[in-house]
Amino acid sequence: MSLSSHQVRVDLRGHLEWLQDDAARWRPDEVAARTDWRALPGEPSFGFTRAAVWLRVTLHQPEGADRDWRLVFNNALLEDVRLYELEASGQWRETRAGQAVPRALWPMQTRSPTFRLSLPPGQHTLMVRLATRPSLSSTVSLWRPEGYRLEVAHEALGTGALMGVYVLVILFQFAFWLISRESVGFWCAAYALCSMVAVLVSAGHPQAAFGWSASFSLSLLGLSLGFSLVAVARFAGLLLELPRHAPRWAAWHLRVTTAIGTSAAILAAWVDYRMVMPVLQASTLLWLLAINGVAIWLAFRRFRPAYLFLLTLGVYGFGVLVRFLRNLGVIDPGWLTDNIYQLTSIFHLLVLSSFVALRYGTLKRELTVAQAAHQEQRDFMALVSHEFRTPLAIINTSAQQLARNLQAPVERTLTRCTNIQQAARRMSNLMDDYLSLDRLEGAERALQVQSFDLPEWLEDAAADWPPERVALDIDEVPARWTGDPKLLHIVVRNLLTNADRHSPPDQEITLQADVRDNGDLRVRVIDHGEGVADDELPQVFKKYFRGRSAQGKPGAGLGLYMVERIVRLHGGRIRALPTPGGGATFEFRLPPDPAGEEGVRFAG
Repeated sequence: MSLSSHQVRVDLRGHLEWLQDDAARWRPDEVAARTDWRALPGEPSFGFTRAAVWLRVTLHQPEGADRDWRLVFNNALLEDVRLYELEASGQWRETRAGQAVPRALWPMQTRSPTFRLSLPPGQHTLMVRLATRPSLSSTVSLWRPEGYRLEVAHEALGTGALMGVYVLVILFQFAFWLISRESVGFWCAAYALCSMVAVLVSAGHPQAAFGWSASFSLSLLGLSLGFSLVAVARFAGLLLELPRHAPRWAAWHLRVTTAIGTSAAILAAWVDYRMVMPVLQASTLLWLLAINGVAIWLAFRRFRPAYLFLLTLGVYGFGVLVRFLRNLGVIDPGWLTDNIYQLTSIFHLLVLSSFVALRYGTLKRELTVAQAAHQEQRDFMALVSHEFRTPLAIINTSAQQLARNLQAPVERTLTRCTNIQQAARRMSNLMDDYLSLDRLEGAERALQVQSFDLPEWLEDAAADWPPERVALDIDEVPARWTGDPKLLHIVVRNLLTNADRHSPPDQEITLQADVRDNGDLRVRVIDHGEGVADDELPQVFKKYFRGRSAQGKPGAGLGLYMVERIVRLHGGRIRALPTPGGGATFEFRLPPDPAGEEGVRFAG
């Protein structure tokens, strides 16, 4: 292979020859004399092997060219890399680098094995012996010193940016866990920490900075990769809410991944890294297939987090697969295959950690709504129980008086019976309100629409009060109307009850109905009682609201709230107005009845 003076980097791919030394005992002179060298079409990629691999390349340096070069093996985990250069005396000069070689003996203090070459004009044959417990795969290239320095600076910048993202994810998720006590944040942080350690050790930066030995580096790498499977499995299980969707499978999933990851971490760290790592990587791929299958199942069940999970873990799984095939020697090493695991890992960590925070926000809002609903129920039950106590006390007292005074005058007995009747009626009305409110919570299913006799319905709504108390004023209205007569009856009954409660006993209440020019049905309940304060008018239809005039009087603050809900369900509107001369007027309007014009039922 001919070198030129203008080249900054020379890729040796396709220019190398190789031999495999199964016993790892050959000497350089024996290797040089062998005739069974084979051409290596791609980069050195031999997977996990116990053999030593010899590489040979012949370089031609032209006259006048700069003789200074750097021979770079871009795999920081290579343990024993020996460069042999043929000297003028015919002897082979050995230079060593790699994780199993003390850093002080390295020719250059770099993160991966790098050798200085001084190539005078002429032809030069270089031989390299490679042996390692991790995957024996690496790109091999020649660099000019200035180009190599620039490449190292770019690598440092890229590594710094990558570590910065990892640290941000770890700190964010750890803080999220401390604040929320959601275990998904802890496992996301643990997984990011394991991934960061694995990436750092694989890149060789801590070994170069602190002089770690090969055994310590591989032990740390094995631990981080093994526990990474444990952490990501727990993180994925919580993210997909497996304990809720498939509790039995979730339990087995945790047991199996914890057993595999922990065992692999221990065995790879202290027994045999070369033997355990292919098993761990194969197990990780199988786990990815299984968890993606579960995510697909959940996606078909319309569980939204499963869609994002499939996208991000699919990308990450592709990165793991490429790295696994590269380590096995199926795919040649290169920039993409060397860095795809880091890129896909950081991508899915960023996306999923952001999703965790958003998901937590959604769950927190849902929990707040649920807690508010629960508190509302408690408040309502307290109101109902309070409202029931008074009529129950009246019934109990009146019944006791009747039992003790069986010979009492008829007038007194009738009074006591009337008290019992009114108390029972009050309880019945309160129960109607409660059941109607429960029905209204499902607004889509609330209306039971039918055609009914409108004038008869109005007369029936007023029939609960004596004619001298409630006067019926019906103008020209259609004979029939379409809607939910039972819910509309609750509207009128609640308005009349409200007017009756806040009007003097001798004042007449008017129930008025007519049809406006645009076809709207207008119903009004007019009283001349206490009225509604101007500042309370906007709030009278709110749930549990009770104005100043209602204090000390029976009621749970539900009547007008239900009235407004029912009218709105019918497509109408309601308002409260002051009555001229004093009092309050409640007016609701329902839109024109389509059944009367087009023969179609009004459906709300």
